[in-house]
Amino acid sequence: MGLDVICECTIDDRSAKAKAQLEGRELILRAPFRPSFLIAGMAGVRVSDDALPSEAGGGNIALALGAAAPSSAVSDALSATRYALS
Repeated sequence: MGLDVICECTIDDRSAKAKAQLEGRELILRAPFRPSFLIAGMAGVRVSDDALPSEAGGGNIALALGAAAPSSAVSDALSATRYALS
C-alpha cells in the first residue's frame, strides 16, 4: 500500500481535483484524466510553497497539496523511491 492524497492536480494546461497515489514504481493520478508516471522518469521534484511541481512524460506536473498534506514527506518518498530504482 502506498501513499495517497487528495489534491488539485495540474498537468500542462489541464487541472482537476485528483487522488494522487504513490504506488511502487509509479505516481498514479485518479482524476478526470488518469495518467500515471514512472517515478524513475520524474525530474525536478521539489517542494514549492504548498505545491509539489515536477516534470514527467514530456510535460509539467504540479500537485497543490495545501497545508493539510505533508508535501515534504511526499517529496522525500518520491526522491527515495527514485534513488532505490536507480
